[in-house]
Parts: sequence; structure tokens; C-alpha cells
Amino acid sequence: MSFTKRILYMLYGYANIAASMLVITLPEEASQMIIFVLTVSLFVRSIQSFIYYFNYACYMVGGVRILFRGILLLDFAIFLNFVEKTSTIISLGYLIAVFCMEGVLEIIHALDAGRFQAKGWKLDFALGLMKVIYAVVSLFYINSLKTLSILYAVALLNSAWRKFAMAFQKPKLTAIQ
Repeated sequence: MSFTKRILYMLYGYANIAASMLVITLPEEASQMIIFVLTVSLFVRSIQSFIYYFNYACYMVGGVRILFRGILLLDFAIFLNFVEKTSTIISLGYLIAVFCMEGVLEIIHALDAGRFQAKGWKLDFALGLMKVIYAVVSLFYINSLKTLSILYAVALLNSAWRKFAMAFQKPKLTAIQ
């Protein structure tokens, strides 16, 4: 991992910590800001997926997955933008569903990596399971914005911990024989 990538992961971690503190202190205003930031980030990630697909992945085996991911992220961004204008509870429910789906996909990816005896599959499985548990617990408190804010802040702190861990992990060296 390059030095720039490490700095970027550190900045993501600090941004997640700042966002979690904002969510805890101002749950009403912070939920609208977070929904806006997530909408913009989903849109940007979809554009990045499209650019990557049309430059590189269209020539790769299985590169169509990247195109489908870009389409799905764009759909999520557009839908979240429209839902955000109608109701905060509906948009938070949608974010919970996206968070749960992200956890399920991470679990599937970890189980797939575990079949090939990859090293970090247990950590990925545990973190995906934590995302699903956060989403399920959030469904029980969908009407309480304060409780949802605390749960989301805990999830953001978990994400910050993961970004810091990725920034400080030792680089993997591969030997070419």
C-alpha cells in the first residue's frame, strides 16, 4: 500500500469519527447531512465504477460485475436523493437496507475467500456480520431517531477503526519465483 493510500485511509477514519460525533450531538440535522453526503458519495462511486469499467474492466474476465455495481450504486444514489426529500424515517430505513445488503455481500465475499484459504476472510466475515447485526437492531428502533443516531454513530466508529487498521497494517510482500 502506498503512502498516499495510507494517508487517505487515515483521513477517512478521521472523517468517520467526526461524522459519528456530529450524529450523536445533532441527530436531526446530522441525519439530513449524512443522507446528502451518502447520496453524493454513492453517485461519485458509481461514476468511478463506470470510468474503471470503460477504461479497463471491459477487457477483463468478469468485468461486467463492475459495470453492474456502477449501475446499482447510481440507482441507489438517485433513489436516496428522491426519498430524502419525502421522509427522514423512510430514507433512514433505506440506508439500513443498504447497510444490511453491504454486510451480506461482505459475508458472501468472505465465505468465497475462505473457500480458497485466504488469510483475512474471518475478519471480513466478522465485520460483515456486524453490519447485518447493526441493520437488524436498527429495524427495531426505526421510529426513534435518537437511538438510530447512536447505532449509526457506533457503526461509523467501527468503520473508522477498520480504516485505521488498514492504514497501519504491514505491507504484504509477494515473492516471485
